[in-house]
Amino acid sequence: MVTHICQLLHDDLWPQGLGSNPMSVTLKVTANLNFFVSGSFHGSTEDLCSISQLTTHKCTQELTDVLFRRAQQFIQFRLDPESQAARELGFAAISGFLEVQVTAHVALRASWQQPVTFMFHSWRMQLICDYRRQILHVCAWFPGSSHNAYILTNSQVPHVFGRLQSWLLGGKGHPQKTWLMTPVHHLQCAADESYNAAHASTRPMIEQMISLLRMMFRCLDHSGTVLQYSL
Repeated sequence: MVTHICQLLHDDLWPQGLGSNPMSVTLKVTANLNFFVSGSFHGSTEDLCSISQLTTHKCTQELTDVLFRRAQQFIQFRLDPESQAARELGFAAISGFLEVQVTAHVALRASWQQPVTFMFHSWRMQLICDYRRQILHVCAWFPGSSHNAYILTNSQVPHVFGRLQSWLLGGKGHPQKTWLMTPVHHLQCAADESYNAAHASTRPMIEQMISLLRMMFRCLDHSGTVLQYSL
């Protein structure tokens, strides 16, 4: 996988300058994977790769920008009939629902420049995954103080699902829509109980996916550290 990433990003990361000792693509990729996976700041990467902290910082910025530009090659919400049918069958095998959606937080270093906007010094992400826990959509443009309903309304999701014959599953912080199914708060009959049970059995898919992300990329795990980068 590391070799594949190096080959994929080779043209983007190939040294363009005339420095006497430019970093190779392999070193750039492996140094940053170490940071993403360990969750520590640049000290450990600097020691492991024998490069300065400033170089590591610049390298991280470069690789992150490249990965961001490439992200849509791999994070795709396919709307063709075959993809929709596959997702439908996968979720139907669990409880009958089609998609799952939830939000997550990434803790950031406290920003003295924006103390009001970033009250909790975190960034809220809206994620959608399929029955295989594969990420289909990411919206990561809002500070941690933003409400789930606000993020949903201002994302691309309403435009997409407003014309699809399928549903998203959201938490109790999301508004009920014709395409967004949330738990029933006041149970009145057996059908409500059955619906909530199906909802509860499907929603853990996204929570498991987020747990896997935090395990693989410790830089996202605010319990161990804080992401040491500006937005």
